[in-house]
Amino acid sequence: MGHTDAVAGFLIAAPGPGEDRRALWERLRLHRRLTGPVPGPWGTHLLMLGIRTFHPRTRRIPTTAMTLAAHFDGHPLVSRALR
Repeated sequence: MGHTDAVAGFLIAAPGPGEDRRALWERLRLHRRLTGPVPGPWGTHLLMLGIRTFHPRTRRIPTTAMTLAAHFDGHPLVSRALR
């Protein structure tokens, strides 16, 4: 989330049609074994920093995109700028 040093997420699952909970748990255990169960302290710290600034950063994306499009609109080396 902004630092590109940590990746995290969460998993929500329910048994599929005809799948029991035990089979689902085995699939989740395999996923956890392959990807790691929890982030470490440093990764968690970086995620917390990213979460604190996530909303302001995402609010600026459209404004920044429009500023760039306006800047490059009509530039001789740019064939098209969407605005």
